[in-house]
Amino acid sequence: MTVTLHVCITCRADQPVREGKITPGARLHSAILAGVPEDVHVVPVECLSACSQGCALSAPGRWSYVCGRLSDINAPDVIAGAAAYAATADGIVPWRSRPEIFRKQSLARISTDYHETDLLLAADYAVHEAGLAAAAVRLGAATPSLYHLRDTSRSAACSLVDRGNFARCACACGQPKWMSGMMRHGFRGAAEIAATLEHMASFAHLADAVPTHLFDLYYDAMLGSDNVRTFMARENPAALAAIETCFTRLNQASPWRTRRNSIAVALREAS
Repeated sequence: MTVTLHVCITCRADQPVREGKITPGARLHSAILAGVPEDVHVVPVECLSACSQGCALSAPGRWSYVCGRLSDINAPDVIAGAAAYAATADGIVPWRSRPEIFRKQSLARISTDYHETDLLLAADYAVHEAGLAAAAVRLGAATPSLYHLRDTSRSAACSLVDRGNFARCACACGQPKWMSGMMRHGFRGAAEIAATLEHMASFAHLADAVPTHLFDLYYDAMLGSDNVRTFMARENPAALAAIETCFTRLNQASPWRTRRNSIAVALREAS
């Protein structure tokens, strides 16, 4: 698997650098590019908050590292460390196998990102997975079977993305325990609640993969709850407005036709 090495190219390493001159960080970046292996993707960035001259290693499902106090002289060790990192399954290089800079100049080790890949975690899943189904149908082909990896491990199990499995995956989002967990995060939690609905709507529009009763359940958990509505209005009014708009558009389109009179009335009054 290809890993990503971010290198700060704006770092001045606490040195005076005149306008138009090459920074120490840019020199480090150039030196690394001269010998980087194929399985390491080098990305220049502006400021990693790891002065002087920081770099960071990351890959899905692995620990990430931030190192600092580097110069272009350290480029061979950075390259060696990146290659050793790429050869691991979890991002943990044995201590004795690490170059000295990764043993003595490591500023932080960051937990693996998104070990679990919930269907509704990110918009990309709907765009790429359900978007594939929509594109196939648009071109005249039969709707393809879609599968989703449930985590980023090598032994990850796949789930068929259809109405039955989607209901089992997504129904937890409307449960009080999930909602209260989101509410503990304030503004960000409110944004996550709104984003989850948007991702669900994308799967419904593009792949017809969402049973209509899930939207009823989610409406009750969000707009049907005075507690949640008050929380959204206080912490993130824009997220609340996005939820109201999304439900209205869903009800106007084919993915959702609520059979609940109370919800239908509330939607008419809101519009």
